[in-house]
Amino acid sequence: MGIIKSLEVIKFRGIKNMTFHLGERITLISGQNATHKTTLLGLLAQPFRFKDERTIYGKIFQAKFSDSFKFSKEFDKPKDHCYYVHFTNKDIFDKEKEMVKSYPRPPKDKSHIRLVVGETRNKYEGNLVLPVIYLTLKRVFPIGESDASISATLLDDEEITYFRKIYNRLMLVQDNIAIDSISSGSIKSTLAPHDASYDGLTISAGQDNIGQIIGSIISFRRLKTKLGDNYKGGLFLIDEIDATLHQLVKEQMLKWLYDEAESLNLQIVFTSHSLNLVKYFVDYRKNYNLKDQLKLLYLSKPYGSLQCMENPIYSAIEADMCAQTMQIEIKKGKAIQAKIDVFCEDDEAKKFLDYLLGPELRKRVETHSLKVGREDLKRFSRIRTSVFSKSIFCLDGDEKKGAGNNVIILPGEDSPEKVFYNYILSMHDNHDFFVGLENNNKYTKQTFMKSAFDKDKWKRERWKSWFKSEQKNWGNKNGFYRLYQYWSNENKEKIAKFKKSFQRAHNMLAKKRRLPEISGHL
Repeated sequence: MGIIKSLEVIKFRGIKNMTFHLGERITLISGQNATHKTTLLGLLAQPFRFKDERTIYGKIFQAKFSDSFKFSKEFDKPKDHCYYVHFTNKDIFDKEKEMVKSYPRPPKDKSHIRLVVGETRNKYEGNLVLPVIYLTLKRVFPIGESDASISATLLDDEEITYFRKIYNRLMLVQDNIAIDSISSGSIKSTLAPHDASYDGLTISAGQDNIGQIIGSIISFRRLKTKLGDNYKGGLFLIDEIDATLHQLVKEQMLKWLYDEAESLNLQIVFTSHSLNLVKYFVDYRKNYNLKDQLKLLYLSKPYGSLQCMENPIYSAIEADMCAQTMQIEIKKGKAIQAKIDVFCEDDEAKKFLDYLLGPELRKRVETHSLKVGREDLKRFSRIRTSVFSKSIFCLDGDEKKGAGNNVIILPGEDSPEKVFYNYILSMHDNHDFFVGLENNNKYTKQTFMKSAFDKDKWKRERWKSWFKSEQKNWGNKNGFYRLYQYWSNENKEKIAKFKKSFQRAHNMLAKKRRLPEISGHL
């Protein structure tokens, strides 16, 4: 479990009365420029100190105030900044939250403001003990444009082996690299991986960035080894993690950092503009069911004031980043992807359609039963001035041809109830549908024949009534499933043709509405 639960900002520049919830392990903060992403990193870093130990670069595990903020004497006034850091467990610091507030500095100080942790104004009295490493954008200042020099190695043999292993994992190579320790005064310190053809002073900016991030993790690993049971975890902050990195490295970086966050009890928070990284983060969180461990905070100012979307859909982020329009719906305070409506003639058609689409395609649409006749449904499909013009219409299989590009036809060449009546009728008495172990009701061909002995006299409503009453014999508690499974196995070509027509109709409307299209072969 992470250390910080949330950041509650009462007022801090453009942020007012907002709460930001963190992931237990990793939080990605994204958004356009000037949306206070880096500000949030600084607010997280300020309450903590850890002066008794040093990183591999000989620095304290604490963020410098000057790395986070430069206050304006005109616009930043003392006592005009206040926020709270909420903790996941009050036993960590013997409190549930801690306050940080700005106070005036003495007139002779360079800065006119200092941030004070807790209720007092005594220096360091309120700071909480937690190791913090904050990598600012100074880390990507080019080595070639500084007075950098190579110094003695900072790593022991085990750490060198670890560095090589992780570097190769991130770069997807198998290089036997050398590692130089590079120092450039107060600007930067880094570990520079290189091969025998050059030295650490000529590495790329991407290699430099990777070296500093791996070096920071090694610092936490060394700290954990030294403190043993007294090690409680730490906070690792990275501004613009994707700077200078190509896509493959960013993907591997996320997976590796998650592994290390688990192993070292770290909470890692980084910012990024990279849409590729954001997309990969969204998918990784979903695919590996890391809803509590990973959080995505997207900051935007669509209407002037700052807003934060927590774990939004990717298309909402892409639309905001690229200043595009899109359709979203708000449910329980969260933005979700708008869906395309699909209208069917009746409940029987809707049930059939839901099974044909399956769970993945059903996520793209909302299916509805209009309980109307075929001609009414076709007429609705031609209306261009209402919600119907943005929807798909699904007709029963007895319709020979559609009435437009937004019309699809169910497979089977008849209404669903007659399709499945005729299918059961075609079965032998010893078909697995009747004799299989899953047939808990001992449903037989004779039972079926009895249920519809006078079908030649039936009208539309009588067919529907029969279909509804018989479903309990065709599957699980929801009915129909077992029968559909047998039918689908024998009608794969019809189903494939139907899904292709659905994909075509869906993508036509999705393109018009700026919604994600369905790609690939269904």
